Amino acid sequence: KMFGAHVILSTSSTLGHRSVIPILIDDSDAVIFDHQAHVSMQDAGKELRLRGIPISLLRHNRLDELEVKIQDLTTRHSKVWYFFDGVYSMYGDLAPLHRISALLDKYKNLYLYVDDAHGMSWAGRNGTGYTLSQVKLHHRMIVCSSLAKAFASAGGIFVFSDYEQYLRIKNWGGPLTYSGPQQPAVVGASIASAKIHLSAEIYQRQLALKENIDYCNKLISDLNLPVISQSAAPIFFIGLGAPKVAYHMNERLMKEGCHVNLGIYPAVPETCTGIRFALTLNQTKEDIEKLINRISTFLPEVLRQEQKSMQDIYRAFRSMPGIKEQKIRYEAGPEQELIAPTETIHPSVEYSSSIRSIDKMEWDHLFSERGAFDWEGLALLEDVFTGNEAAEDNWTFHYYIIRDANKQIQLATFFTSLITKDDMLADGAVSKEIETHRIKDKYYLTSKTFMMGSLLTNGEHLYLDKDNKNWKEYLRILLEEVWKEQDKQDAKVLYLRDFAESDEKLKEFLTDQGFVKIKMPDNHILDVQNNPDRSSFIQSLPTKKRSHLTNDVLKYEECITTTFVENPTKEDVDDWYQLYENVKRNNLCINDFKLPKKLFYTIAQSKQWEVVEFKLKPEFQPVDKKAIAVGFIYKNANYCPTILGLNYEYMSTYKIYKQMLFQVVLRAIEIKKGKVYLGLTASLEKRKLGAQAIPQLAFIQVKDNYNLSVMELLKSSAYL
Repeated sequence: KMFGAHVILSTSSTLGHRSVIPILIDDSDAVIFDHQAHVSMQDAGKELRLRGIPISLLRHNRLDELEVKIQDLTTRHSKVWYFFDGVYSMYGDLAPLHRISALLDKYKNLYLYVDDAHGMSWAGRNGTGYTLSQVKLHHRMIVCSSLAKAFASAGGIFVFSDYEQYLRIKNWGGPLTYSGPQQPAVVGASIASAKIHLSAEIYQRQLALKENIDYCNKLISDLNLPVISQSAAPIFFIGLGAPKVAYHMNERLMKEGCHVNLGIYPAVPETCTGIRFALTLNQTKEDIEKLINRISTFLPEVLRQEQKSMQDIYRAFRSMPGIKEQKIRYEAGPEQELIAPTETIHPSVEYSSSIRSIDKMEWDHLFSERGAFDWEGLALLEDVFTGNEAAEDNWTFHYYIIRDANKQIQLATFFTSLITKDDMLADGAVSKEIETHRIKDKYYLTSKTFMMGSLLTNGEHLYLDKDNKNWKEYLRILLEEVWKEQDKQDAKVLYLRDFAESDEKLKEFLTDQGFVKIKMPDNHILDVQNNPDRSSFIQSLPTKKRSHLTNDVLKYEECITTTFVENPTKEDVDDWYQLYENVKRNNLCINDFKLPKKLFYTIAQSKQWEVVEFKLKPEFQPVDKKAIAVGFIYKNANYCPTILGLNYEYMSTYKIYKQMLFQVVLRAIEIKKGKVYLGLTASLEKRKLGAQAIPQLAFIQVKDNYNLSVMELLKSSAYL
């Protein structure tokens, strides 16, 4: 009666989606999800991939992109389904229903699946929801909703204009047949609520709730609170940015008897945490006023105590169309005395865009023994990664040095701004699936990234004097500078990397700043300074590792010629580059763009680098007499193998990779280097040579999690 259409009840909207979607979507169809469509729909939809049905994501409410997708899919599929919410659950923003409805008239094989759970009751004729208050139920539209929210009962409802379609779902929808009907008590409550919806009382309630919504919106506007989406919906989201700010605010509100939700990762991006609350008629205007005034009073205090600002909030949410940069009152609140005073450290921040502007001795004193990023190494990278044709081959460099009042360095590091693949650290199977899409679109699922260190360096990129009691303050100052530069670079991803997994205090600090911790491949370092020669090194290995060396390395050593090449020709470099390309094609453990050939030409002429070439001896040599492996090693106080190339045809026969590792170690011993930085991946082989595996972490912030959501969706294809 309420909907004037055919309605199926389910015990919950989630089970309802799992009943309806597999029956509704045919094998010849295609499906598009709005990025922010409710997870209950997306989870049910992912199972369609098992049937070979293509699933894609649409950036939130981007109807221009939707039309492009429809045009692409409509020629190859019987129906193109667009799944979206009428009212989006997190921010309370509304779907552009009139524009979407116009697409129905334009594309005759477009079908809509609308989840209006958060639009139910407070809008529409007979309280049938926001979606049907804006557009009529089209014969190519399915509307689903929930009786568990404003309807005040429980269960899910699915509305059909087509009776045959309704019967098909009712009779064959899986959970509808085996999970049981709604319980009698729930049905009784739903009937009672439906009677209200079919009476004039529903309009009185809608009007009263609208007054509360309008009143709340006015208070928020008057107090300049950072509401993310100011709409007609009774859902509100006050942006707070960093999770620690939201936790602190929530704690204060609870003490005042104000109970709200936190919108937090992974429901929102890491830095987009906030307070989410919904209005009902059980709350009075006094209740609403109390909540909003408490938020307004506490916000500046909480921000100061957590050493954040309104600018941090605006930076986190600036891509959201609803937020405006407004000033907020900073009058002292009743709890100002709770704010702990911070010691003034009088730092000086030095920024440079080139290593050549930084004192060489000072930089090398901090970093020459940490990896391949001393002064000379970075100068070479700056020269190579500029002025190139391909966008991914142009990096910008950013150097930070922070000194205390006595001009002593307390912190130093460098960042690169560049285009990276979003699956750089993803499982190899996922990257393999994504690479199939990059055949047509080279920059598919890539992002502008602001990265500590560079793609060609690994090790401790951050010098931080942890003995100084104010180290957190210096690190906080760095982050403020980095966030500013990240905005200038328009980088969507901020990536801090190569931190020791055992550093609990640093983990806690960065997590509080809104970073998400991710596990990196172990780094591997071999200390050879106590091994004067080959024999000493071999004898230093435990018995089991010596046995491995004998059987897998020394056994084949006589088959191979190892040469450290000086003055290579252009033809040599071209051959080496082909070997490097082999590795890029076969190794997706760390999936990044192919390095430019310019880098290899530059390395070949540099005195800071060595090139080791491996060829088979004449009796084993192939006809072309070319190298079967090559390694590019950076030299400073240590020995840093950075790039390798392999002919995989000889990998298993001559154990060429293991041979390369061993010869690199012997070379480091020969030229009296202290440590060998063996890099990431292939942990087992490196540990067999005595290298120490160092567990590492990275910390990441993503301004827009759309690409990560697409990657998550692609996982299902990767493992089919």
